[in-house]
Amino acid sequence: AAQLHCDSCGWEREALLDAHVMWFVARHEIDYCSESTPTDQLLLTTWVDDVRRVKSWRTSYIHALGDTPRVVCVCKTLWVLVDLETRKPTAVPIEMAEALEPLKPARIST
Repeated sequence: AAQLHCDSCGWEREALLDAHVMWFVARHEIDYCSESTPTDQLLLTTWVDDVRRVKSWRTSYIHALGDTPRVVCVCKTLWVLVDLETRKPTAVPIEMAEALEPLKPARIST
């Protein structure tokens, strides 16, 4: 899903390779909330929380749909942009950060 999002923002794998950079996962945090079964239809929703100097946090939810919709798991992933020549973290270009459009924090009332 993260790759599809980057593709839709104009940062396909080939564009990243042309820029001699690539996103690598530095950390996954996964909270398992409920079971899913082989017959469940699953829906993944994902978004960028923020983009900072060399890194970006992404949140993903996996939902089970059907008679009893529920959240199956919540994932937080820390991505780091790496220079492929030096193999070190590198600054996220401003045009890439803007294209990824991180969600703005908002208060949600229930």
